[in-house]
Amino acid sequence: MAVHTAERKPSVFNTFHHALKMRRAIRDLCLRDFGYKFKPRIGEAESQSIRRREFERRELDKDIKIIAEKLGIILNPKKVRILPLSRTFTFLQIKYFLTSSGKLVKRLNPKRITSMRRKLKKLAVMVKSKKRDYITIRNMFRGWSKDFYRLMSKKQRQDMDNLYKPFLKKRRKNMKKLYTFDLITGKYIGEVDAELDEWQTEIAGYECYIPIANSVWEKPEEKIGYTPYMYQGEWVLVKDPSLDELKMKKLKEVDKWTADKIVGGFTSSATGSPVKYDSDTDTQLTMQGIALNVNTSLFAEKYPNGCPVRGYAEGANTKSIFMLTPEQVMQWQADLSIHIGDCKVAGWQKQAEVNACTTKEQLDAIILE
Repeated sequence: MAVHTAERKPSVFNTFHHALKMRRAIRDLCLRDFGYKFKPRIGEAESQSIRRREFERRELDKDIKIIAEKLGIILNPKKVRILPLSRTFTFLQIKYFLTSSGKLVKRLNPKRITSMRRKLKKLAVMVKSKKRDYITIRNMFRGWSKDFYRLMSKKQRQDMDNLYKPFLKKRRKNMKKLYTFDLITGKYIGEVDAELDEWQTEIAGYECYIPIANSVWEKPEEKIGYTPYMYQGEWVLVKDPSLDELKMKKLKEVDKWTADKIVGGFTSSATGSPVKYDSDTDTQLTMQGIALNVNTSLFAEKYPNGCPVRGYAEGANTKSIFMLTPEQVMQWQADLSIHIGDCKVAGWQKQAEVNACTTKEQLDAIILE
């Protein structure tokens, strides 16, 4: 007797039917939308084949280990992998395979090319927003392409070059001039002519030029009373110092120049011939103390053969020891005093020249030799 649908009890077979339908729906959804791959069930014959290959591999590993021990080679099971040459293998991002004639072919791993293409696209956005400098990206791509250019196919080279060309087109104007700056201070020096880059010219289809160290393609802004300085990859205008500030700086240089001349050595003829002696502070103090005691018994007791002083004889490259008598010590001290006085007079003359300057050019013309 037929039973109305609403009065029927749930059947065990009905439950399994709906469960299988749900399983198929979930599997189709995963395959279609999420890219999952379900492994098919392995039959008995296929399972035996897998076990046989595993057994052969283990036996082969044992044979290889025995041969390696005889040759004195240590094989790390985590790092060493032995593959048949008949199939392609990858080592250090380079794919290797043998042709039918036995030729070894090397090709760049396609994943590296894909990664570089993505990187260039992101860098293009950063260059447009001025977050990255074009020169840095250009040098990066040139280094990468020179390493892997020969390992890519012709089609891969064309695709990479076409992706890189927009970078070159943006910099096509004003590529013949480079604007240099001092590496330490960053001060703008001037402009120079750039050398033609034949390799990039061939790729781009128009003239490209090679950059040089401590230079940029961007021309600095010109403003009266300001000097351009390179700071963190950009030109910054710094106000020029006033004439009084430049004079104070020059006077400090004159003071240092005078002090260096005083302690830089002097020439004395106390021994009868010209000899260049040291005139540093320690030597000055030592010789002043000796000069005060040349007429005492202490000097005769300590220096019976004369006071030893080292210096360069005329035309000599090495120091010699000169024994000075009391009279020669006094003459030596007098020559040193004259040397110090001459240096101070020269310094006073330079100070007067600096104070008399009325322009920056006059200050620059004062040379301290």
